[in-house]
Amino acid sequence: MKTYFYLSLLLLFPLTLWANNEPEHAAVKGSLKGKLIDPTTSEPIPYATISLQQEEKNITGGISDESGNFVIKNISKGKYEVLFQFMGYETHQLTLDFVKGSMNINLGEVGLSPSKKLLEEVTVEGQRVKIEQQLGKKVVNITPELAAGHTNISDVLQQVPDINIDGEGNISLRGDSNVRVLIDNKPTQLSPAEALKSLPPNLVERVDVITNPSAKYDPEGISGIINIITKKNRIQGFNGMVRGGVGTGDKYNGGMNFNYRVGKFNVFAEANFSKERWNHERGFERTFEESGALLKQDQEIFRNQGFQQYKGGLDYFIDSVNTLSGYYQYFKWESTSNQPFTQSLEQAGLPTIFRNGKGFSENMNEGHQFDLNYRREIKDGYLETDLWYMDGHGFFNSANTQKDETGGVVSQNNNNLFTFNIFVPTLDFSKNISEKAKIELGYKGEYTDAFSNSTNNNGEENVDFGYDYYDMISAVYTTFSTQIKNMEVQAGLRAEHALQQGTIQLSEGDTPFTNEYFSLFPTLSLQQKLGEKANLGFSYSRRVRRPNIDEIAPFEVYENPQNIQRGNPDLKPSFTNSMELSYGYRPEKFTISTSAYVRLGNDIIRSYSFFEEESQANVTTSQNLGSVETYGVSVSGDVNITKWWNLSGGIDLTHIDFNDTTYTIPNRPDLNLSAKLNATFMLPWNLKIIANGNYDGNNYGLQNVSNPFYAMSMTVSKDILEKKGNISFRAQNLIYSGWSNNVYGLGFHEENYWNSENPVFYLNFSYRFGNMKARGRKRSIHTQKSL
Repeated sequence: MKTYFYLSLLLLFPLTLWANNEPEHAAVKGSLKGKLIDPTTSEPIPYATISLQQEEKNITGGISDESGNFVIKNISKGKYEVLFQFMGYETHQLTLDFVKGSMNINLGEVGLSPSKKLLEEVTVEGQRVKIEQQLGKKVVNITPELAAGHTNISDVLQQVPDINIDGEGNISLRGDSNVRVLIDNKPTQLSPAEALKSLPPNLVERVDVITNPSAKYDPEGISGIINIITKKNRIQGFNGMVRGGVGTGDKYNGGMNFNYRVGKFNVFAEANFSKERWNHERGFERTFEESGALLKQDQEIFRNQGFQQYKGGLDYFIDSVNTLSGYYQYFKWESTSNQPFTQSLEQAGLPTIFRNGKGFSENMNEGHQFDLNYRREIKDGYLETDLWYMDGHGFFNSANTQKDETGGVVSQNNNNLFTFNIFVPTLDFSKNISEKAKIELGYKGEYTDAFSNSTNNNGEENVDFGYDYYDMISAVYTTFSTQIKNMEVQAGLRAEHALQQGTIQLSEGDTPFTNEYFSLFPTLSLQQKLGEKANLGFSYSRRVRRPNIDEIAPFEVYENPQNIQRGNPDLKPSFTNSMELSYGYRPEKFTISTSAYVRLGNDIIRSYSFFEEESQANVTTSQNLGSVETYGVSVSGDVNITKWWNLSGGIDLTHIDFNDTTYTIPNRPDLNLSAKLNATFMLPWNLKIIANGNYDGNNYGLQNVSNPFYAMSMTVSKDILEKKGNISFRAQNLIYSGWSNNVYGLGFHEENYWNSENPVFYLNFSYRFGNMKARGRKRSIHTQKSL
């Protein structure tokens, strides 16, 4: 199998040779390219507007990228006034004449002078739209309106169309929970729920929602990738931010970050923490099909959770084309939970049995991250390599005690210890091979070595498990991008070799297992420009769902004596073909994006529940099912009704066909529905009022149908201290329905409910200090590498 993997390198190599030797055809129309910089700092200026005008009318134009580079194509012959504009800078104007023999103009570096107000230390922020539709992805800019009053990025994402987050923080994208969550293009050992809860929104620049990623990206994640890009800057001098907040019910958060740029060096550091206490309620009514018995349980959950994170790093600008960067990060997530519960068991012809019990759980995840990055700018491209390493350890322990009908005490205990090491090397090369064409090549490896030990005690005996796990993924990719008239085309291919090996260590002996495969993942993205304000797109990608260590490990975790989580070491990867047709329209006062998508998967991994006679408990595990077909439509928009009133939101409709007759749901709805609506009111005195609401319909999965859910929150935010400070008051879940569903398991039917603490009130404060000139510029590294 490895032989085939390395042969794939030879298969991709001819494409590289062809691309580099492809002749450039004479362009009928001209082009303009260059790079925008701040001459006072030599820093690039991203997202500036370039306009080509004739008789004061815009003819064409473009926007500079993250590195300040811009390319404007399809320019007709003639004389143009070229305007370069960006908030906080003086408008720069040139007169250019595109004539035969001089149709392709390269301006090189173009300097924009800071505006007089900027030189007087007045902070200026460029206004960004909340959501942008770009080639192959949806970009969610974390604007002050989106972030206002929130203490973590999980709460912010609840406002974003297509993304759903349930009461326990579990995330799904377009109705599927198998979504890959990355932070700065890197994996995280924390669960997606823990990772999103631990990241303050003021540290996040944007969130890339990529439903059909290019071949540069890891194909893991059936529904796509959510890539969280944190803020980075290289502004000259010293600058930073401090923040803190409190919430009702013992909820605290705080942090600080700073950046110091002098000469060829840029030093950055940050520290963040949160400590929260949450009170929840949950319960179920379970009816057993064979006996007709009814088991009821009501439970309170008193949870204390906290997170701390420290990060420090350095950028070294060797010269104008070489940059070396690195950082170290420490993180720790921990929580404890006390869960008293009451039970009743009703059986035909027998008296009702009442029981009381108490559950306890604790978990901790602690680790270190190291990253070293080198980037070299070359003519019309770049070469970048990155070495990232993470190690750590943690535990998950649970204990349950319950008094039976005779007054005796039944106890169950589960203790899990684990260690992990993850190494991710990447190498990326990008080159413009003509005015309209670009080729990218790269390599990525991801190597995981983990060990877990578990001890279960059912009150009578201990059962010990050991689990040694190794995961190796090696991939090479190539993409080719070009422009055909008004259509952008990007095609790619990724070749991947994956090896999963493990040893289940039991008292009666060891059981090894191996899962190895080699696969190709083609991608295609087309975007047709329809005039100046609209575009039509199509994308395709082949995706994979790899079973993770928690799903494979054959251990049992007791939520309580009636609910058991169990791993399945026989799980295999599943593959999905994903297609999407999109349309975007963006006039002056509003934007609208629509998508129709299809996902066709085989051997899909899904969790399912069944009643086990031996343990007299509901067991939840995972297995490979048959094929699954998903069809959906998504619509989102943003409109400025007046200068002071903005509305944004979206709706997503999904239909899922599970082609497996083992699991049936009576009266299954035809569509899953999710809707979001956000309103922002810009008032005098630097005051903002933001309201967020979301609604989910009768959504369904393999064995469950959820009841309608709705919630609404409100934030009042005010800039103070010459706009360097901000204070906000947020009422979260001011209106809240609670969450409930019906589970149709094998041998039982169950009605569940979950109520989060509500409402919760937060008061937050932040203050920026130091040199705040040209806020919003970003370091150009760590943004282009393969994922």
